[in-house]
Amino acid sequence: MDTLGSTVMIESPVAYANYWIDEPTPDREIGFIGGSAFDRSDAVSLMNYATVSGPPLHIDPLGSSVLFVYSADSGAPAAEMTYWPRWMLDRVA
Repeated sequence: MDTLGSTVMIESPVAYANYWIDEPTPDREIGFIGGSAFDRSDAVSLMNYATVSGPPLHIDPLGSSVLFVYSADSGAPAAEMTYWPRWMLDRVA
């Protein structure tokens, strides 16, 4: 869930060790949502088990950059977020 209220809930019958939620490409409204027991090369799509609401997940680098991650099964999950500076580059281009 990001600061603008975008939410992605994954209710998969299979518990994966890793989940990926990608930003959408310019021609899509939702990016890749997948899971894998190992790494990204083994990831399978979890779109059938995902509930997505609000605008696409994104972080405004000049605003509040809070990301909330929750897992009911495993307590506090480890999360990693990668940011590419396209927002600033696209804005001033």
